[in-house]
Parts: sequence; structure tokens; C-alpha cells
Amino acid sequence: MPVDKNLRDLEPGIHTDLEGRLTYGGYLRLDQLLSAQQPLSEPAHHERCCSSSSTRPPSCG
Repeated sequence: MPVDKNLRDLEPGIHTDLEGRLTYGGYLRLDQLLSAQQPLSEPAHHERCCSSSSTRPPSCG
């Protein structure tokens, strides 16, 4: 492979098919982490407003 594109052949034994394997989200246990959130406001709402009015959630006015 050309060196000018900063590419090289993969070494033997490197796995590229990761289907069915642990994902990064699974490794971090994101489902458990996100389910542990306990909103402080009633009703729960998005705490961070975006700067662009076109992407601002309705609750941010």
C-alpha cells in the first residue's frame, strides 16, 4: 500500500469482523448508566439548551 496515504496492511491475527462482540456502549454499560439518571425537575426536561434557535428544544424558548 502507498506510504503517502499513511496506510499499511493489517498484521495477521487482527480481527475486523466485530459483529456479535462487545460494543463500546456495552463495555461502558450505557443502558445501566442512563437508567440510573434521576431528574431533579418535575417533569423531567432537557437541562442544556442549544445556541442555535433552529436546534433549540421547545422548552428553551
